Amino acid sequence: MIMTYRYQILLFFVLFFNLTVSFSQSGKFIVTNQSGVSRKEDPMVIGRDALAGFMDLPSDQKLPVVSVGGKEVPSQLDDLNGDGIWDELSFQIDIERNSKEEVKVKWVSSDKAPYYPRRTLARLGVCGNGDGKFASVAKEFRPESWTARQQPARYQMEGPCWENEKVGFRNFFDSRNTNEVLGKVTNQILLDTLGQRGANIYSIGPWGMDVLQSGPTMGLGGIALMHNGLPVPLRNTTAAFYREVSVGPVRSVLELIYEGWPVGGQNLNVKERISIWAGKFWFKTEVVVTGFTGDKEIAVGISNLKNSSPAIFQTNNNGFSSLAGHARQSENADVLGIGLLYSNSIFNGYGEAPRLTTVPGLDTLSNSYFAKLKIRSGLPVEFLSFAAWEKTDPKFANSRYFLDLIQEEADRKEHPLTISKK
Repeated sequence: MIMTYRYQILLFFVLFFNLTVSFSQSGKFIVTNQSGVSRKEDPMVIGRDALAGFMDLPSDQKLPVVSVGGKEVPSQLDDLNGDGIWDELSFQIDIERNSKEEVKVKWVSSDKAPYYPRRTLARLGVCGNGDGKFASVAKEFRPESWTARQQPARYQMEGPCWENEKVGFRNFFDSRNTNEVLGKVTNQILLDTLGQRGANIYSIGPWGMDVLQSGPTMGLGGIALMHNGLPVPLRNTTAAFYREVSVGPVRSVLELIYEGWPVGGQNLNVKERISIWAGKFWFKTEVVVTGFTGDKEIAVGISNLKNSSPAIFQTNNNGFSSLAGHARQSENADVLGIGLLYSNSIFNGYGEAPRLTTVPGLDTLSNSYFAKLKIRSGLPVEFLSFAAWEKTDPKFANSRYFLDLIQEEADRKEHPLTISKK
């Protein structure tokens, strides 16, 4: 009788221990698409706390293997605040309209984690000694003495760049603080190899070319603050800082932080968090401006430098609106579509910086269309910036095809996927 009792106790602990280990190694939840639109590689981001509501999270350095409907998909963990602890799980999902998919997350040790080909990149190449060799850095304070077009170049691509297999972008990390579009004719991730000394990226090559120069414009997704009815561009800041947040197969994230932006007698601070996802013709910008009181408006814009009369489209859905241009406005006169998508909850109207035939200096803003977005100090606003070049896909020569791309993202944001317990 005693032996039986001890055996039962021992059996209880063995079973309990095995169940605990099994539960900690994996978990499941359900993703539901309640819209009437099928989704292809729809971005999914689940915060650490939210994921803990569906499964036991490992206390050690295990990595996730994510399966959707029984099929493994690339995924990654992202540490957004730099504290050494991951904050979000990211992956992409294919899901039919009005349907559900089971998602399983299995935790494995790093030596057993699968390899996923890189489909995104965020990078800042720095040359500190003028020898023309650039090394990727995770952080960079822009030197106070650094100015636009200074030589020898300190920054590969003149500043940070980000890309996926479809399209690339770069930011001028100097007084201009604007973004340009790098059109691609290859699916390779390659911006870490471009922009070396003597390289010409303004003529088409085997990889593509810089298809949208910014000059005095707002480029694509450039930022200004409305002051006395006019947009004051994010230029001539006293300090700037770059931080690589995450680089992975699913998405890459970087931050640009500016201090001492002079507007109306005030010195403002700005943080931009830029994210790019695999397979998408857009990047997301989250902007936080501090240093003012009350309500303000920022202007986010698109360039109108190369075409005097591009086709401009303004759309308004229930929850989201867009501003887009479609014309022969690339550097080699191909058709290029560029556009913005933002929430109606912050949208406050459109504007235009004057079109000038003589290009002024870099401190003057011109040749741009913009949307005005409401903003309060310390609170983020979000928008998407689109770029689609006909050399990447001939269908982008058709304005309807390009606008449908923006509309698809508006529908996705209007009806986000939901997650629930299995």
